[in-house]
Amino acid sequence: MNRFVLAAAVVAFAGTAFTASAQKKAVKLMEQTEARFVEPSVKVYITPQVADMKMLTEEREQFGPYRFDVPGGLENLSQYIIDECKKRALYNAITEAEGDALIEPIYNVQILSNEPKVMLVTLSGYPVKYVNFHPLKDAKELETMRIVYTGNHGNTSVNEAKVATPQTTTTRKK
Repeated sequence: MNRFVLAAAVVAFAGTAFTASAQKKAVKLMEQTEARFVEPSVKVYITPQVADMKMLTEEREQFGPYRFDVPGGLENLSQYIIDECKKRALYNAITEAEGDALIEPIYNVQILSNEPKVMLVTLSGYPVKYVNFHPLKDAKELETMRIVYTGNHGNTSVNEAKVATPQTTTTRKK
């Protein structure tokens, strides 16, 4: 029986020692690991697509007024709310015209005293549809794209666009 009590005491002591050492072990609060990896390089060249815009009318068209609720009225009005209502009005106008875009939109935004929580947005512009989609291959179109997207007017490369800087010299009189 002494052996049994002794064995139980040893097991209990070992368990207590293991638990105590486990409680003292540090716990990771943060860890970051890095590794290097190499992925195969995939390079794709896609021929840009261009399209023409077909004007749906020759005259500037009026759209609206479109009504939008402004919770809180003028007290909660912000430029963000105005811009969002203008975007929604633009969407409504393009949808109404059955177009793809509205060229040169001009907006009028109002809140009237008889409806202080309603914003009225009226706009005008030239509705257009995109037609004649084709790959960009024509040299004239390519030159136009280069000018429009790089801002590099008349130069074939950015390195050739040199800006003349005036030279100044200072002389001191003795």
